[in-house]
Amino acid sequence: MTSIGPILAVPGIREALRQTSGVVAAVSPIVRGAAVSGPAGILMASQGLPVSIAGLGQAYADFLDVLVVDSKDAEAAEAVRKSGFRVHCTETIMRTASDKEKLAKAVMEFLSREDTTKTASGTT
Repeated sequence: MTSIGPILAVPGIREALRQTSGVVAAVSPIVRGAAVSGPAGILMASQGLPVSIAGLGQAYADFLDVLVVDSKDAEAAEAVRKSGFRVHCTETIMRTASDKEKLAKAVMEFLSREDTTKTASGTT
């Protein structure tokens, strides 16, 4: 929310994400109903969104296909899957360079197994 919000506000960016033929993925900045760092939770609440992975899905439903969430949110991930997202669970908290590398590798592994079918915007 914090980093992507200003980018999505640039004219044409959100529409480009909607129209891309590629799969759009995101790593959730929310773990167990709280922002990992920064004001993401405050920004979500100010937009009337629940501070949760479901709220993140609501915010990006028009372009997001794949959501990577922390393993601590595995139970909540099922509801997000039912709303149409492909969800993968892994450790997303990055404290060390090794943690960052593990997350990057996990995301790349998830995406390598994904088909290229769009789910956002009602396209299939």
